[in-house]
Amino acid sequence: MSARARTFALPALAVVLVAAVLGVQLASGGTSYLPAAAASACSAQAPALPGQDDLDAITQTIVVDGVRRAACRLGTSRERLLVALPSSRDRAALARDLGVTDAALLEELRSGLLEAVARLDSEHALPPVSSLLDDFAARLGLPQLAVSAIRQIPADVVDDLLPTGDVLRRAVTTVDLAKVLDGIDDSSQLERALAPAISDAAIAEARERLSERAGALGGLLGLG
Repeated sequence: MSARARTFALPALAVVLVAAVLGVQLASGGTSYLPAAAASACSAQAPALPGQDDLDAITQTIVVDGVRRAACRLGTSRERLLVALPSSRDRAALARDLGVTDAALLEELRSGLLEAVARLDSEHALPPVSSLLDDFAARLGLPQLAVSAIRQIPADVVDDLLPTGDVLRRAVTTVDLAKVLDGIDDSSQLERALAPAISDAAIAEARERLSERAGALGGLLGLG
């Protein structure tokens, strides 16, 4: 091949290669401009719905789905977020890389958790509080008199008083994420630590709502 022919052939070959790459990307849905890691987090399948009336199972599902949603919101992978969250230094480094503050990163995590609650609520996957009463009563440490009294309340009244979705949203809103994260050593402990923290916050919210509505009777029932 002459020098002149090679001069024209190389740019032509480059154009063909670029076109081929673009064709593969378009065929695989590559029109999205999200980073690959974020696209992976955003497209990952949501965890299975909890199939039991168990507060811990519910909050575990919320945490798994919430971290995935937070990674999507932040434009990073779930794995990178999980690794960074337990360390304040790693969180700060990730926040810098993403162009946000450490506080903003934690608020995105909270938003992801709230989205996970909303998903369960909208899909009617949250059991009514009346089905969780035994669990709630045991964790609240209520005297037997209070447990017996609460069980006498019609289920629909209890459920109107303490909508499960509202209780969980309030729990996620009030839990101190930084404190929970600073209390663990590595990412393998994150979900096991965060889920109980949300459960505890939900129990505290239930106690507060019950005591507000019990009035003077609340003191007698041990709700004050």
